[in-house]
Amino acid sequence: MAVSRHASFDRQAVLKVAELQRSPLVIGSLMWKPFDTRFQHIIDRLTFYQQLLKDEINLANLQETYKNSAAISAECLKADCERQHAADDRSRATHTLDKLNSLSDSSDETVRLLEQQMRSKRQ
Repeated sequence: MAVSRHASFDRQAVLKVAELQRSPLVIGSLMWKPFDTRFQHIIDRLTFYQQLLKDEINLANLQETYKNSAAISAECLKADCERQHAADDRSRATHTLDKLNSLSDSSDETVRLLEQQMRSKRQ
């Protein structure tokens, strides 16, 4: 048990020394390597996710536009149907009015003839 504890301590000590030795290398590397070169993989991933987000926003806008255009089309179709029904109603009303006027003219003629017959019978 004492040997494994000692081995664990040695390993931790070696890692600590390696880390301390590595720190100047990292600092030197940061000073000599340009930012873009050192972090290019992170920049590439950020660019990818930025484009993905833009694409999703464009898709959402396109879906909203499609939904709005479908609603507008439905409203136009409804308005066209209502206009057609109104035109049909006007046509029927005009036809009915013409028939009533025709019947009225006939009735007036009938009344005139009946009045003439009654006058002739009185005489």
